Order: sequence, then structure tokens, then C-alpha cells
Amino acid sequence: MKNLEDKLIETYRELRIPEEPQMVINTLLRIIKSTLCLDANSDEDSSSYRHCIRVGILGKKIAQHMHLDAKAMFYAGVLHDVGKAGREDTACVKTIKGPDGKSSVDVKVHAIISYNMIKDLSKFSAKVALWHHYFSEHGYPRELTKPNTQYARETIPMISFYARLLSLADSYDMIAESKPKGSKRIILGKNKDQRCLIEELYKAGIFRQQAAQ
Repeated sequence: MKNLEDKLIETYRELRIPEEPQMVINTLLRIIKSTLCLDANSDEDSSSYRHCIRVGILGKKIAQHMHLDAKAMFYAGVLHDVGKAGREDTACVKTIKGPDGKSSVDVKVHAIISYNMIKDLSKFSAKVALWHHYFSEHGYPRELTKPNTQYARETIPMISFYARLLSLADSYDMIAESKPKGSKRIILGKNKDQRCLIEELYKAGIFRQQAAQ
């Protein structure tokens, strides 16, 4: 069985991603692995790293199934959580006080940090990653500064559409990994507006009852 790194390389080849973007993605993934994982040398503990790769591959498959831009979805998916690796002393990271009085990074800011880290790779994908949590029950970010990039009028709704699909891939992977039994029922319950698409993705084998390894 191919491991995730093999699948990542295979995806690079399939999408014909040039060497330079590959290097950018690999560098950012190493940051995720070294910063967010309990043990950077242990596959068992590298949950955030593995989650990002799985979501990137899932996003690519969903886009291909729907005849969308698979490369744009892959970029957004594989790097959607890179902002969580932001340091507390980084200017764009806010800190909050926990019950114990200790400061910690406000996780809701990670989408904005992700955008800033991805935008040089792909502004469209960065914007998709920025909005991927918007569709959850307590979605964020709610307020954004005016973007420097001017998008064509028809591009704006596509960003929202891709972000909704990315949020679905993100939600699926987290639920399927933590609760493989009954995951379909949970995913359908949390994404009622996408029931038809979810059923279609299960039927196509893109979503499975057991989490992808």
C-alpha cells in the first residue's frame, strides 16, 4: 500500500506541478510537521501533517469528479492549515488567555495566516483556504480587510464554491479519522446543504466509511 508521501508525489506528477511549487509545498508541510506534531520523526504523531496531505488529495479528487480546477483545490487543501504553525510572536497572530491564565494562539486566526503564507503560490487557492471554515456552525473569519487583489466578477462566487468543497473535504477527513464507524451519518448531519453531493462522493468511492490511510 502506498504511503501518503508516495501519494503526494504521485499527485505532483498527475497534476504536472512544476518543481518550484513542489518545493514550496514541501517546505510548508515540513513546517507543519515540525511545529504542530508531537514528534516530527513519528508517523503516528504527525496528525496535522497527514491531515493536510489527505485533504489536499481529497480536494483534488472532488475537483476532478466535478470537472473543476484540481490543481487549485489541491493547493488549497494541502496547505489549508499551515497557518496553525504560526508563532505567537508573529505579528499576524493573536493570543488569547485560557482558563489557566496562560496565553495561546487564537486558532481562528490561522485561516488568515494560511492565506498570507499561500498567496504567493496561488492567490485563488489562498483565498479558498482563507474561507474554508466560513461554512461551519460558528464559521470564521467573519470580517476581512479589503483584498489587494482585484478578482473578476465571476471569480468571486467560484472562490466561495471551492471553499465550500474544501470545508467538506476537511470535515470528512477529521470525522472519518476520529470516528470511522458512523462517520457518514455524522458528515451528512453536519453538512445538510450538501447531502446530494456527499452521497455522490460516497458512491464514487471518493468518500469511504473508513478513513483513507
